[in-house]
Amino acid sequence: MENAMMRPFALLLVPSLLSLLCGACADDRGTASDATAADIQASDTSSVDTQNDTQVQDTSDTQVNDTQTADLPADTTLGDTSTDLADTQTDLTIDVTVADATDTTNDTVTDVADDFVVGPCTLNGFDVAAQAASGELGYVDFASANVASVPFDRLSIETLLDVIPALPYVFDFNGENYKTCTTCVTIQTNQGCTVGPCESKRFLAYEGRLEVTTWDVPAAGAQFEGSLTNIKAVEITLAGGLDFTSTPVSGGEVWCIDTMSFGTELMPF
Repeated sequence: MENAMMRPFALLLVPSLLSLLCGACADDRGTASDATAADIQASDTSSVDTQNDTQVQDTSDTQVNDTQTADLPADTTLGDTSTDLADTQTDLTIDVTVADATDTTNDTVTDVADDFVVGPCTLNGFDVAAQAASGELGYVDFASANVASVPFDRLSIETLLDVIPALPYVFDFNGENYKTCTTCVTIQTNQGCTVGPCESKRFLAYEGRLEVTTWDVPAAGAQFEGSLTNIKAVEITLAGGLDFTSTPVSGGEVWCIDTMSFGTELMPF
């Protein structure tokens, strides 16, 4: 059963997401095909050429300039690796620490906002001067008045269960919402008021326990009996229409009931 379709008393309570590959730099060396033997022996193979070209110029160039000073320390060790480390640090900081942590913070803030903290009691007790109940199996509407005249305050117990549960039926309230609760206790003030001011406030049980000890099949003479203990009902507003979403009133009143017994005939709808 949809809750919105199964709350006749609710209508009464309202008259509800995320290598750099450096190519090898080699010197291309051509062969002197027109060189004479003298040229080769005297000039090319001379100690001057060999010492100057091969040992001093080429080797020094390779050892000093290419391998040690420029390429390895600067490009590989200091330049590329440091840059990669810097990229890694940046990614970790932005993606994980900043972005995800921010999401967690936002979610936590939302959760804290949803977890309403019940304040101290501002109203206490409820005397049952009149009571009545009707239902069908596990669906029961119970209402009681604190005085036998108008205006009066009404306390209601609503159960939206498929069948009568095993007894005793014990339900502990834990921040219920009227739109989704299947066992609810509400209080509405100033009912039947005809001479102003006729302001009415609505309360919903957020803490405490309901215990039903007798739950007969609704019929003439059937009984619905039990008790409420340590109830803290917070002042709420209800969404309009058939929504029935309840919202605690910031700074609103809290109605506390240490204990209240009830028992009345349970008639069928």
